[in-house]
This record gives sequence, C-alpha cells and structure tokens, in this order.
Amino acid sequence: MKTSSIAAGSGGVECPGNGAGCGPGAREVRPWQPICLGAMAGGMAWGIRGQYGHETGAMIAGLLVSLVWVFLFCRDAPLLPVLRAVAWCTVAIGFGGSMTYGQTVGLTHDGALTGLLVALV
Repeated sequence: MKTSSIAAGSGGVECPGNGAGCGPGAREVRPWQPICLGAMAGGMAWGIRGQYGHETGAMIAGLLVSLVWVFLFCRDAPLLPVLRAVAWCTVAIGFGGSMTYGQTVGLTHDGALTGLLVALV
C-alpha cells in the first residue's frame, strides 16, 4: 500500500492509497470544526425540534449533526457505509431526545419534588 504525505507542516499525517485528495490543496479537518459546526447544526435543529415533538424532532437534530460529521470525516468513503452512519446517528439521538425529556419534565410534575432545586440540578 502506497502512502503520500499531506501538506508540509501537517505533523506527518499520512494518506493511505494513491494519495487522491491528499495533496497540498487538500483540506485538513481542524479540531474546532466538528465541534463548532456540529453544535451549530444541532442548535438550529433543536429549535426546529419544537415543531415536531420528542423523538421525531430529536431525529432532525441527529440527522443534521451526523451529516456535518460525515461531510467532514468521510469525504472519500463509499456511499452505503456513510448512509448507515447517518441513519444510526439519527436514530440514536432520537432515542436520547425522548429519554432526557421524560426525566426532566417528570421531575416538575411530581408533587413531592416540586420546588426542590436540588432535583433539577
């Protein structure tokens, strides 16, 4: 297997294969990009979530966040594994959206816990 180096000063990161997309003009994913871009996509989708409800709305956030990550990290990957990754992230965040919502709102409806700030922190 041949390897080709990315741009000079990249810390010695190697690209497997024939080096397609790994030349001096190739984009390098910086550490802040998946964090900031994923947070922006998730924040926008979480606002949209209110229109669609619990699991369905959370799946929108999962879809947008996973699409951002896939576009950043899996540019040269085959289509089917990329679609599977997006689908699994969408479903996982949908499940998580229902679990935390139920716990937080449940604390506010319990008569014995109403007014206890410690329970909500």
